[in-house]
Amino acid sequence: FQNPPEKYLGLAPEENLKSVYAEQKSVTYEKLLTENTKFSISAYEKNYGNAPEIYSDYAKDFSPAFLMDKNLTFVNVISTGKAYASGIEILFEKKRAKNLYGLVGGSLFNSSFIDYTGIERDRDSDYKYIFNIVGGYRPSSKWELSFRWSLYGGKPYTKIDTMNSATYNTPIYFNEDYNGERTPIYHNLFLRYEYRKVFKLFNFITYIELWNAYNRKNIETFTWSTSNNSVIETTYFSFIPVGGFEVEF
Repeated sequence: FQNPPEKYLGLAPEENLKSVYAEQKSVTYEKLLTENTKFSISAYEKNYGNAPEIYSDYAKDFSPAFLMDKNLTFVNVISTGKAYASGIEILFEKKRAKNLYGLVGGSLFNSSFIDYTGIERDRDSDYKYIFNIVGGYRPSSKWELSFRWSLYGGKPYTKIDTMNSATYNTPIYFNEDYNGERTPIYHNLFLRYEYRKVFKLFNFITYIELWNAYNRKNIETFTWSTSNNSVIETTYFSFIPVGGFEVEF
C-alpha cells in the first residue's frame, strides 16, 4: 500500500481517495551452475488497484493517461484506477573468481492499465522487453575495465495530430489511440576504465567513462515544438566522455 501522489491529496476531496495497492504473485527457480556462476528464472504477476483516476463524466476531452505515470494535475479524481503487469525474467550471473565477472539478464513483460472509458492501454513503461549485459576484467587490484550494454523495446507514445496542431500551434493528440505508437528500439553502451591506488588509510581511484560509446541517437518520444510549429524528436543523451576520481575509506 502507498499514498496516491501528494498533489491529489491536496486537491481532491479526501473521501474520494484511498491508498493505492499492489498484489504480487511470483515464482523463482535458481541453480548454481559452477562455484561462481548462477542461473535464475522468475515469473510474476502484479495487480494494482485504487489508483487515482479522473471521473469519466468529467474527463470527456482529457487524456486517458494512467495518472501514476504522468505529471498531470486534476481536481476531480477518484480511487478507481486499475493496472496489470506480468512477465518472465532470466539471469545468468558470474561472480569474479579470477579476472572476469559479469551478468546477462533479460525480461519479457506486459504492463497495462484500464483507462476511465474502460479500455485497456499500454503503460508508459511497457517496453515489452529489456536485455542487459554487464561485465568486467580486473587482472589486479590496480586497474579494471568494465562495460554495460542495454537493449529496450520501443517506448509507447501517443501520436500527434499534426494538421490540427499546426492550425492552433499547440499539441493535439490522437487520444482515442493513446500510447498506440512506439519509438524505435533503444540500445546503448557504457565503458569504464579505472585505476586504483591503495594507501594505508584509503584508496584513490581515477576513472574514465564513455557514455553512449557508439553515439547512437535513441529517441525518447515525439513532442510538439511551438517555435517550429512541427513535431520534433526528443532524444536521450548522445556520446559523453566523463572523467573523475573517487576516494574510498
